Amino acid sequence: MLTQRIVEVDGHSLTTEQVIAVARHHHEVQINPETFAKIERFRQGLEAAAIRGDIMYGVNTGCGSRKNQVLPSDELSDYQMRYIPAHCCGYGNPLSPEVTRAAMLVRLNNFLKGHSGVRPCLIERLRDCLNLGLTPVVPEFGSVGASGDLIPLAHMSAGIIGLEEGQMFVAGEIQPARTVLENHGLKPLTLAAKEAMALTNGANFIAAIACLAVVDGWILLETADLATALSLEAIRGEQNAFDARIHEARPLPGQVHSAARIRKFTEGSRRITEEARSVAFPDEQKKFSHGKQVPRVQDAYSFRCAPQIHAAAYQALSHLESILEVELNSATDNPLVFEDDENGAQYIAISGGNFHGQPLAAPLDYLAIALTPLAGASDRRGFALTTPRLSYGLPADLAGPNTANTGLMIVQYGVASLVNQIALLANPCSTHSITTSADQEDWVSMGMNSALKVRSMLPIIRRVLAAELFMASQGITLTQHLLPENLQQLGLGTSEAYGHIRGVFQKETAKGHQTWFDDRYLKAELDAVEGMLADGSLMQSACNALTT
Repeated sequence: MLTQRIVEVDGHSLTTEQVIAVARHHHEVQINPETFAKIERFRQGLEAAAIRGDIMYGVNTGCGSRKNQVLPSDELSDYQMRYIPAHCCGYGNPLSPEVTRAAMLVRLNNFLKGHSGVRPCLIERLRDCLNLGLTPVVPEFGSVGASGDLIPLAHMSAGIIGLEEGQMFVAGEIQPARTVLENHGLKPLTLAAKEAMALTNGANFIAAIACLAVVDGWILLETADLATALSLEAIRGEQNAFDARIHEARPLPGQVHSAARIRKFTEGSRRITEEARSVAFPDEQKKFSHGKQVPRVQDAYSFRCAPQIHAAAYQALSHLESILEVELNSATDNPLVFEDDENGAQYIAISGGNFHGQPLAAPLDYLAIALTPLAGASDRRGFALTTPRLSYGLPADLAGPNTANTGLMIVQYGVASLVNQIALLANPCSTHSITTSADQEDWVSMGMNSALKVRSMLPIIRRVLAAELFMASQGITLTQHLLPENLQQLGLGTSEAYGHIRGVFQKETAKGHQTWFDDRYLKAELDAVEGMLADGSLMQSACNALTT
C-alpha cells in the first residue's frame, strides 16, 4: 500500500499500484529532479543531429507512407503542430478520466527515459495537468494499437498543449482546453521537432487500461473465491476438494491460492460438515443404500473445481502484470534517441517499433478468455442453487413456502444473458489485423480493442458474482431453521458476507410480513449487493474477518 499521496516518477520504477493511485485517487505526481539533466542532454543531442542534417523519421520527414518526404528546417515546428489535429479523428463516447489520467502518467514516465528527445517543458505540462486534475477528453475508439495509440494520444495531446479544438474534463464538465489551461495559469504549448511523434507513438492507452484491469481483475478473482465459499455454505458442500494436500500435488500458484482462500472463508463453518449434510431437508431427494442415506462424495465441478478454474485467471493476471512492469518503464515512441558510441558525444535517432501493441494485446485477450469462466462457473453454481436435485434440498427456485412464488428463477435467467455477453467479449482481437497507412503498417495489434473489451467485461462479471452471492444468501436464509442450532454456524468470511447481504433483503411490509419469503421487486436488492462489491465494502468486511 502507498503510505503517502505522492508518486515520484523517474522513468524506471513506476508500478501498477502507482498508476492506480494517480489515475483513480489523484495522488500528486513528482518528477525525480535528477532525470532532467539526462532529458536536456538527449534533447540537445537530437537538435544537433537535425542541424547536422541527419534524416530522422518524424523529425524532419513526414510520417507513415510519407516517410520519404524530407521537410525544410523552417517547417519542423509547424509540421508538429499540424500533425496533432490531423490525427484527432476518434469517435465514440469519451474514455473515463481515470483511463486518460493513467495514460498521461505512463507517457510522462516513458519520456523520463530520455530516448524520446522531448523538452522538459512537455514533461512538466503532463505533470501539471495531472496534479491540477485537468484531463483531456479522449474518444473511446480509433486506435489500432500500432504506431501506438495514435488517435487517442493525439486527442490527449490536443488537450494538454491547448489546441483550440481540444477539450478538458474539469470537475466532471467538458470545457475548451485552451480556456481551462489559461484559467490555471498555463499557456498553450508550441511543439518543437519530434514532439508530436513522441506524444502519439506508444501503446499508452492500452497499458493504462491494462493497469486498471489487472487491479480490478484481482478483486474479481477474490470475489469469485468468496462467492464459491458462500454457495458451498448454501448447499452444505463437502470440503475435501479444498484440502491443501490435493493442491500441493498440483502446485499451480493460482490453484493453491484459491483453495486456501476458500478454506479460510469457510473456516469454522458447521454448516459444511458431514453432520450438517446428514440432515435431510424436506425438498431433498435422498439416495438410499440398504435403507441408509449415502454420504455425499463429490460436488459438481463448478464447486469442487473452483480453485482449478480460478487458477487460469490468476495466471493470466500475473502474466499481464509482469509485462506491465516492463511496459510502464520503457521508451515506446519512434524514433528513439541514443548516444552514438562510435562518434563520441554525438546522438542519433533510430527508427523501430517499440510502439507496437502486440505484447499487450495478446495477454489482454488471454485475460479476457481466462476471466470468462469466473462468470460461467458462477452461473452454474447459481443454477444449482435454484434446482433441488443439484442443491441438496434447497427450496425449488429458492422460493419461499408460498407454492405460487417464482422465487429467484428469473435471476438466473438474467445471469445467463450476462454470461453469453461475456463469452462474446472473450473473442480475441489481436489475432486479426487490418492493414493501414498504405501498407506501411501492414500488421497492427488491435490491442486497444483488446483492452476495451476487457474493461467492459469486468463490471458484467461482477454483476454475475453479485447475483450468486445474493442467491446463496437466500438459500442459507431459507434453510437455516432446518438445521439444529449447533450446525448453523457459517465460516469466518462467509458469515460476515452473509450478514451484509442479508441486510439488504426487504424484511417487512407494512403488515409485518417477511417479504423475502414472497416474490418481490428484486432489482433493488441485486443492485445493493453489486454496489457492495463495487465500493469494496463487502470484500473488505469478509477479508477483515479472516484476520480477527
